[in-house]
Amino acid sequence: MSNEKSRIVRFHELDIEKYLSINKPIINPNNNVYNTIMLYDNVPFVLETPYLKNPFGVKKYKKGNSNIEERSITLMSCGTYTDSQDSINNFFNQLKKIDNLMILFGEKYSEKLFGKKMTIQEVETIYDKGVRGKLDQNGFPYPDKISPRIMKTKDNYPKIVIFQSSKTPLEINSWEDLDVTIESGTSLRGIIQPKIYLSKERFGILYEYHQIKLPSLVTKNKLSLGTYCFSDE
Repeated sequence: MSNEKSRIVRFHELDIEKYLSINKPIINPNNNVYNTIMLYDNVPFVLETPYLKNPFGVKKYKKGNSNIEERSITLMSCGTYTDSQDSINNFFNQLKKIDNLMILFGEKYSEKLFGKKMTIQEVETIYDKGVRGKLDQNGFPYPDKISPRIMKTKDNYPKIVIFQSSKTPLEINSWEDLDVTIESGTSLRGIIQPKIYLSKERFGILYEYHQIKLPSLVTKNKLSLGTYCFSDE
């Protein structure tokens, strides 16, 4: 695997156990907080996802206890387009391995990062997973999900490139454009980047979008049964 190709890791070739590494944490003298970076085959990387179900469209939320508004697009471990369920399951299993490696990382450097030596079980209580899952009221699991966030420009515009039907990007000039373009219930493929965040109380993984690919307009259109559908003989 060349360094150039390893920068965009395709979902079907993802091998976390073989290629992923997390650098030793180094303290930032400007804010006295530790930083680290995740590498794939020894270089920075982004991931290409399969086509995944987006159930909610663009979601808005507040960042922590602040009034800063953030946006994300949730992707669930089920597809409605071209990629097989087996390939989707494998992709999410690989992302879960990233979470597992992060927990081991936290345990190894817990005294440095959090001021005390911690067990795996203790580290798990302060780790925010990249892959989320929960049970319904009957105890059955919902599909796993990730919620990559949409980055912003310094002028508070969406920092995202979106394609549909061609290699020419769609015009996304506002958050309203983004809301209209990313409809709930559609499938999409993303180029996402895992980012590690560390604080003295918690740590975890955030995924961020760089690009989104939507199904073509022809494929996306749903069958309408609101008009006359019978053949006339």
